Order: sequence, then C-alpha cells, then structure tokens
Amino acid sequence: MYVSLLFLIFLLLLSMCLEGAYLYLGKGKAEGAYLASLSSARGNYQKELEQKYHLFGLDVRYGAQLDTWIGETLNYDLTAGRDPFSFQAGPIQISKKISLADRQGEILKKQIEDFMKYDIGKAGINALKEYVLKLPEREDTSQAKGILDQADQQDSEDNKKSSDTGKQEDTKTVKKAKDPRKGLARLLREGAVSIILGGDAEVSEKEISVVYGHESREKEKKLNFFRAGSVSETLDEQVKDTAQTGMKTELMSIAYASKYFHSYTSKEKKKGLQYEIEYLIAGKSSEKENLGAVFSKLLLLRFLPNLIYVQKDPSKQAEAEALAASVLGITGLVPAVKLAKELLLAALAYGESVTDIRNLTEGRKVPVWKSKDTWQMEFAGLASLSAKRRPVKKGLSYSDYLCLLLMIQTKKQEKYLRMMDLIEANIKLEVPEFSLSSCYVSFQAETEMMLKPLHFGGVSLPVKNRYQWKLKELSEY
Repeated sequence: MYVSLLFLIFLLLLSMCLEGAYLYLGKGKAEGAYLASLSSARGNYQKELEQKYHLFGLDVRYGAQLDTWIGETLNYDLTAGRDPFSFQAGPIQISKKISLADRQGEILKKQIEDFMKYDIGKAGINALKEYVLKLPEREDTSQAKGILDQADQQDSEDNKKSSDTGKQEDTKTVKKAKDPRKGLARLLREGAVSIILGGDAEVSEKEISVVYGHESREKEKKLNFFRAGSVSETLDEQVKDTAQTGMKTELMSIAYASKYFHSYTSKEKKKGLQYEIEYLIAGKSSEKENLGAVFSKLLLLRFLPNLIYVQKDPSKQAEAEALAASVLGITGLVPAVKLAKELLLAALAYGESVTDIRNLTEGRKVPVWKSKDTWQMEFAGLASLSAKRRPVKKGLSYSDYLCLLLMIQTKKQEKYLRMMDLIEANIKLEVPEFSLSSCYVSFQAETEMMLKPLHFGGVSLPVKNRYQWKLKELSEY
C-alpha cells in the first residue's frame, strides 16, 4: 500500500515535469514554425522589382491572400513531423501593413540607402561631392549680379539726371550696327528643345502617369537680354543650396538614380519612358516637357559660370564695349553703353551655354569653368547661335550635370516620389496588376495557438483541456 502510494506520487511528479517540458518544447516548436511561415511569406517578393531596382516588397499576387498563405504554411509545418504535439492554429490576422508607397517616399529612401552603401562606396560619394563643390558659390553669384546691377543703376541715374536738366552727356553719334541680341531673342522663343536639338529632332512625347509625385507647373524661364532686371532675377534664382544636411543620403539616391534610370543620352533604349532622370528633376507629365525643362535648367546652370568668365576676360569686355557703342550708335563710355556692354556679355554667356548643352546631348563633356582654350561662342555667331565646337578631355558629362541638378533640387523628397511613379510604370509593363501601394515591405501577423495536454501515463493533471497563447510578430524586409 505504501509502495503503491509512493509510485503514484512519483508518477504524478514525473507527469508534471514531462507536461512542463512538453509545453515548453511545444511553444518553441510553434514559435519556430510561425517564424518560418513568415519567412516563407517574405520569400514571395516581387521578382521583377528586385531584378530591375534591387528593391524588396511582397509580390502583389500574394499580398491579397497573405493570411491564407501564412496559415497554410504554419499548419503544414506543425503537422508534418511525427511527434506527440497536437496543435491547432487560429485564423491569421494581418495588421500594420506598410507598403513601398507609404510615408512619402521614406520607405523607398531607406531601401536605396541600405543598398547603395555597399554599391557606391566612399570613392563614389567623394566624387559626387566634388561635382557640387565645383559650382559657383553664393559670393560668385553676388559679384556677377552686382556688376550688372551697378551698370543698370548708373544708367537709370544718368537718364534721370538728363531728364531733370534737359542736357545729354557729350557723345558722338555713329552708324548703328545690328544687335545680335535680337536674333538671339527670336531663337529663344522657339523653346529649349528646339534650340538645343533643332526643330526637326525626334523626341519622345509619351505621357507620364503622375501618381505619387507632384506635377510641376513651373514654366520655362526666358531671359530678356535687353533688360538688366530679367538677367538679375535669374541670377538670384541660381544661388545654390549649400545645406549639407543628409548629404550622404542624397548622394546615394542620386547615384542610384543615375545607375537605374534612363536619360536622354542613355545608350541602351528600352520600352516605356525614355527620359526618366529628366522626370525626377522636372516633374512634368510629358516626356517632351521634361526634356525641355531640364534643358532650360541646364542652360541656367551653365549661364552663371560662363557669365563670371566673360565679366573677367579683358578681350571679351573690349569686344562687348565696342559692340555696345555700335548697336546704340554712340561712342564714349556713357552709362547706357556700359549697361549695353554688360547685357551683351550676358547674352554671349547664354549663347555659350546653348553650345555647352548641345555638346552634352551629343555625348561630349563640358568643364564647369571655362578658359580661353575652351570658350566657343563669339559675338559674330550669337544671333544664329552658331559656334565652333571645341572638344575637351576633362569635364562633366550630361549624366553628371543631371546629378548636379538633382543635388541642388530644392524639394529633395520629391525625387523619391517621382522614382515611385517610374518604378510602378516600368514594372506594370511586365506585371499589369502591380502597384507600389500593394507591395508590402512590412506587416504584423497575429494568431492564437492551441496545444492539447500530453497526459503522460494517463494521469489527468489539473490543467485545461488545451493550452492557449498568442503569437504576434512584425515581419519586414
């Protein structure tokens, strides 16, 4: 009797120990199977997205049935083995889904940063920084603008003085020469695309579906080289943004855009949109408009260093002064001649900029700062925008200048939203139902797990008919 009692106590203790171990191991197995099912679900990433852009998101064809997929995988893993565990999983509840389209481009930005820190390297980042550092500084802009403003002010004061006194400064009238600015003005009315590529050039006119980005309503800037105010205002707008906040991240995204998106000079042609980087910069809904807007921005980007050069070049100043006197029909360095001289120099700098962009679109390089050996435009060719091209070995390419435009872009987050438009449009060519808003990068899955007690040796312990606990995990790429 005593021995039987001891045996029962021993059996009870053994059952309790085994039941505890059984529950512990069961929870471990359930947790492992649950994590494996989530990992399996993440394995259904959008292959086309990864292959084209090295980005990860759940395949939209699985996203709609994500709970079913996880549930089936979980149940299979729990029942496939021959062990004493008897599980029953509740329905899978999916919540907190985050897609590549969420958080105003921050999700895309983070994935690009994670990928490019291995791809671009320190040397690539430093090279891109050098591009920005080569641009004219704020002081350069102020100095160039100051020269023009001073000439304009002196001319205004002289006109006012003449009006008040009724006397004109002593000058000698000569036969007027043809003003090259008039011919330039006629050409500028044709628009940037025609000026750079010619009126017969074939360019893409495809429409862009602007879904995530904000369509730009900015109009092409047209300079009036007969008004100092027009040129001065343009110089004000060209002061570069020197803020260094997030410079490394921005450089990574720009390097990414340069590598994975096409531009006008890309050698490899593809289906769909052709001027993708131009869209990142300009944000228009038409490819032709984007190309024109980027050409216009490049013209202004080149205009400032070219203007700084001619303002400091004695021979160009002498030519401009003589031409100014000729087009006005007067001699003597009166304020009117000085103002015309500065405006003619500005027009010459703009004409040089046109030649620069033509070179860039043809695959040639253009240095940021010009010299006597690299200057091309002369006053004789300004009215027709014709110049003798001078190829250079060192300089920046069209792609490099696009990187500069992206770097000085004011609304820096906008390029990520526009990238999303391009990515979605390109993937849709292969997967029509694709949408970044349905391409999940993160989700939370929750279920209730049930496990029948072991009841070792037929001993009924004071436990429930089944153990129950919740499993909740955040799954992300």
